[in-house]
Amino acid sequence: MRRATAALATALVVAVLAGCGDVNKGSAFASEFQAFLDSRDDLAVAEARGTNPLPWSGTGDVTIQVVDGLSDDEVVDEVWAITHHEVDNQVAYSLEVRFPTQTSTGSPALAAFHVGVPDPAPEDQEAELREDLAGRLDLARQLVGPGIGPTEASADAESFRLRSQGDALTVAAALCDDPGLERVVDAFTIEGPAVGDTGQGGRPGSLVTLSEAGDCAWVADVVEILTLVGAPGAVASYSTQQAVYDDLPNLRVTLAPGASADLAAAEARALDLGVTLVVL
Repeated sequence: MRRATAALATALVVAVLAGCGDVNKGSAFASEFQAFLDSRDDLAVAEARGTNPLPWSGTGDVTIQVVDGLSDDEVVDEVWAITHHEVDNQVAYSLEVRFPTQTSTGSPALAAFHVGVPDPAPEDQEAELREDLAGRLDLARQLVGPGIGPTEASADAESFRLRSQGDALTVAAALCDDPGLERVVDAFTIEGPAVGDTGQGGRPGSLVTLSEAGDCAWVADVVEILTLVGAPGAVASYSTQQAVYDDLPNLRVTLAPGASADLAAAEARALDLGVTLVVL
């Protein structure tokens, strides 16, 4: 009897594990989903990746870029088809959607938004989910609008990053004038060349991080202080942020080689405004 019971238990375990799919489920998902993405005609870029934290378990990350020339409705059609699709080794995944558009001045831009897909999108929620996708697409286009020159954005579940050819504080100030900014994900990073330089070592010359996207009151203060630090050309690079764990914004400035600056006025104004200023 014990042998029969043990054999039955073993058979049940094998059956359960077989029902879970591939032992490396995340990798299997990526392979199966990549094959599906490769069959889509309206994708210029498509990449599926998977991780295998535990046997018969996994998660995925999918990045797509639709071809240029699609209407908003066609982009929504494509994203709906992707989120609705199910593969044998289905796992929850994060989807980044990129689409070509323009800035408010007509420069080429690549906008992006994020969609979390815990399960394939159900048909009985199609209308609601399509409306949500259309809203995300519209907001992503608005966010690249203030970009200066060619602009590119990337997005994930917790952050949004915007890169353009213009000074990051100028772009940040324009975004802060948008009353819809409070709808943006919490962490918002803007990068670009500095006021008078293109940055050093491949790093962005200017970097602004909005840890709470709806709170922009400090951005104008930092602009004023940076102006006092030096005229365009004196500043090689800078970075500024107000971290969620810090009550005061900070501004870190690197002067261009050989540049001189009278920092007394900038330091006094930073003290008045409650901005931590570091000049290198």
